[in-house]
Amino acid sequence: MRWRIPRAMPAAALLSAVIAVSGSAAAYPTPAFTGSTAASRLPSATEASATSAARVPAARSVPCTMGPRLTAVQALRTCRSWVTYSPKAFGSVTAARLRADLTLLYARGFRGLVTYDVAGQLANAPKIAKSIGFQKVIAGVYNPALGVSQQVAKVARHADAVVIGNEGVSTGRYTYTQLAGWVGTVRADPRFKHLQITTSEPWILYLNQGQPWQYPQLLTLGDFAFPNFQPYFDPNPLWHANPTRAAKLVHDNWVQWFAKAAHPVVIKESWWPSALGNPANEASSASACFASPGNQAAYFTALYSYSDIYFVWGESQNVPKAVEPVSWCTGTFTDPARHWGFWSSLVPGGAKPVTKALRFGSYR
Repeated sequence: MRWRIPRAMPAAALLSAVIAVSGSAAAYPTPAFTGSTAASRLPSATEASATSAARVPAARSVPCTMGPRLTAVQALRTCRSWVTYSPKAFGSVTAARLRADLTLLYARGFRGLVTYDVAGQLANAPKIAKSIGFQKVIAGVYNPALGVSQQVAKVARHADAVVIGNEGVSTGRYTYTQLAGWVGTVRADPRFKHLQITTSEPWILYLNQGQPWQYPQLLTLGDFAFPNFQPYFDPNPLWHANPTRAAKLVHDNWVQWFAKAAHPVVIKESWWPSALGNPANEASSASACFASPGNQAAYFTALYSYSDIYFVWGESQNVPKAVEPVSWCTGTFTDPARHWGFWSSLVPGGAKPVTKALRFGSYR
């Protein structure tokens, strides 16, 4: 669930695409944003945490009410109490475990849920979530090639929106033409007329810079755009070495590319890992390559401080995933994929410091 280099995208093009607030022409020959020059010295993690904490508005932990008249995207841009969810046993989660996980998330104040797939018991996630009290559910269809209509039909009754695919264009699992076709199929089906439709790809694919791997039509492919933006993977140490500055990178890009878009935009994924490597070794790998519980909390504290960014909290818990090594990180531990969670495990528990940074309420 990260932004990767698309198969047709050379490394040099990636460097050109990433926002260069530092204005370093040597590393970024065609920067898309030319904001203020960054300080020459990176603040420490302690300084980053203190700086971001100082900017945080007064805590608003009371969940925001997503009324029945709000569409999914209206609720996303009204209430902060949204979270992404993947089960620990992704392909074999039981109904009991699914209910237990979602019950904990609801008890912590979340009222909107975003899932990634409809395989197995996950097809029941919208129904279970609504029975617990969640007010809105956006259901993901991770592999639309497996019969998109049949998969959407599994969740259509209880979901408010569907995400057709996730980073499939950027990773080469399918083409943009195929994705657009699947979205069109769902939109044309009268059984799904009540559902809002979107998809998710890395944010750089949504830009219009004339690159062959960019698809600016992603902004209007569905009812709203739902991009992923993971600054931790940025090769520039100005961003991956400091969570507060990384949150500013997200904000500056938001203002530059998405804030005034004609179509609604909400960031689905923008995360920071608490460690690297094997989940069982979380304590031993914490602080490796700037992945630590403190930096994770600092990142979300800073991101929250920008009240003009619409985003979904996530990821809810650590989930076993395929290895996603960080290109700029060297050493024994280089893979953050299993450490994105706010909890090491929702059930029986394992809250990380970042859970104390969670804030809900409304955007305005």
